[in-house]
Amino acid sequence: MVKYVIVYFTLSIILAAGGSPNASPQELTIASHPFPPWQFYNNRSQQVDGINVEIVEHIFNEMNIKVNFINQPWAMAWKTIKEGKAEAIMSASRKPTREPYLWYPKEDLWISEYVFFYLRSDNSAGLIGSYAEMAKINATIGIVTGYSYHPGFWVAFPYEDGETQYTPDKRNYHRQLYQVPTPNVLFNLLSSNRLDAAINDKSIGLYSIKRLGLQDKIVHFDKVLFTKGYPMPFAKNSNYPDLKRVAAQFESELKAIKQNGVYQEIVSRWIH
Repeated sequence: MVKYVIVYFTLSIILAAGGSPNASPQELTIASHPFPPWQFYNNRSQQVDGINVEIVEHIFNEMNIKVNFINQPWAMAWKTIKEGKAEAIMSASRKPTREPYLWYPKEDLWISEYVFFYLRSDNSAGLIGSYAEMAKINATIGIVTGYSYHPGFWVAFPYEDGETQYTPDKRNYHRQLYQVPTPNVLFNLLSSNRLDAAINDKSIGLYSIKRLGLQDKIVHFDKVLFTKGYPMPFAKNSNYPDLKRVAAQFESELKAIKQNGVYQEIVSRWIH
């Protein structure tokens, strides 16, 4: 009789916690916005794909948690997070205005490195690819509309009215800057010699160039102009059970695979 009482008492505790004796963690939803090759919608597989997807799936497999990725434009993905309809969002940079909705980890999911790309045939001997050099040689620089880049970039190439801070939707750029809608357009113009240089994230640039078949024509300077960390924060408004603990464990696992080499193995499969 005592045995049955103990079993009943144990089951009562488990069910009171919202589980069952054989319960496994429920599926966790992650919002993704296009950032190839780190994350993007693969038209062939009709699923979200990319480096970050492989990294995140690997970690959650270790944690025995199933994940579901949803592909949305940034504005929609952010609305999803604010409403608590997803548990995390990949590649959301740290901004004070987002902190009421997100738990930000200290560890970055990936770090962006921006460089200048140029035509291999250009006479760039002796140049290191700095802002000062591009200004001195009066280079026409391609930029992607809507990218905020870095404060130092706007100081080097201020708006026509002298403004040195990035302002969304402001288009009176410095006379040396030429705006395009996407990185693919950026590199196509550079390959046709309609631009002298293009500023872009190195990994995204290399991936785009390879897909466009321009790897023999376009190269980049080694000098990194600036870096920007992109973590995977978790949604405060989600009702996923014990999500803050899950977030902490995810960050711990991310650090571990960076130390044991698994992280770099995944990245290297995509970027050479």
